[in-house]
Amino acid sequence: MKKALTTAMRLYAFAASAWSVYADKGDFAGVGRDPAIAECPQLQRSIDRDAAQWKFKADDPAFVGLIAGSEGLPDLWACASDRLDAVAKLLAGQT
Repeated sequence: MKKALTTAMRLYAFAASAWSVYADKGDFAGVGRDPAIAECPQLQRSIDRDAAQWKFKADDPAFVGLIAGSEGLPDLWACASDRLDAVAKLLAGQT
């Protein structure tokens, strides 16, 4: 339960940070290197899809950061929400 909750909070914090970098046109590559990306399969699928569509490399940290801070935000929120749902189910089973 603790791991799921920690992951959810990390994903929400990462989403906020990625959006802030996007809004400020900051260091996309720094965002793209964040290990939180690996914890969100939905985001990775969006990155792969967009890279293929736009002819970018899906492993380019700057491209990954750009997607994470823009159209990938709903994916990050969904991943975090899924983790919180898992925690809620665990808590419901304890009462």
